[in-house]
Amino acid sequence: MRLRLFPLAQVVLFPGQALALRVFEPRYRQLVAECVQAEEPFGIVLIQAGFEVGGTAIPHQVGTTARITGATGNLDGTLNVQVRGEHRFHITALYDTAPYLMAEAETVLDEFAEVNSEILRFARSGLVRTRELEAIASGEFERAPKVAKTPGAVADAIAGQAPAAADRLQSILETTNVRERLDTVLPMLESVVSQARLSASRAISSRWAGPGMAN
Repeated sequence: MRLRLFPLAQVVLFPGQALALRVFEPRYRQLVAECVQAEEPFGIVLIQAGFEVGGTAIPHQVGTTARITGATGNLDGTLNVQVRGEHRFHITALYDTAPYLMAEAETVLDEFAEVNSEILRFARSGLVRTRELEAIASGEFERAPKVAKTPGAVADAIAGQAPAAADRLQSILETTNVRERLDTVLPMLESVVSQARLSASRAISSRWAGPGMAN
């Protein structure tokens, strides 16, 4: 497949993950407009060398296709774009004939590996708790939150919210063995849940404090 590329300096997108982008460079506004018109995804890739803004960038070879789920324009000409990650891809060729990078790419598939059912159940329960806390933080209620089921998708869901360095997340993105990927992200689950718990606690405190009284 041929993909338009959106290189980012500190962000790694995982399949299933939602991401908000503020798009201000003309070349990327063009990219978004073309993807919306053609109803096509684009590729988000972590920059290996070069610049995110106003220059050229050399991306890592593995990225994630991003499907636009919403876009709004601002008075200053910038765009607020919401996307959701779909599939891993591997770049086989790069082209700089357009205002933005283009790539020939192929879809990357997970390697099957047997995963301990108890470990998978534990990981999924952590994601359920995270979703419950996120609902509390937003003032909503979600009965029996739906979370990823397969080992690879569960690992991606954890990694997509983990407070880890971009290079570390890129390594996880490139891990196609689902057991290895799940084993790698499992220690991050506590931080993900703790982060959600802190956000929920702050939101509750703010609502109890009332208008104009929250810190």
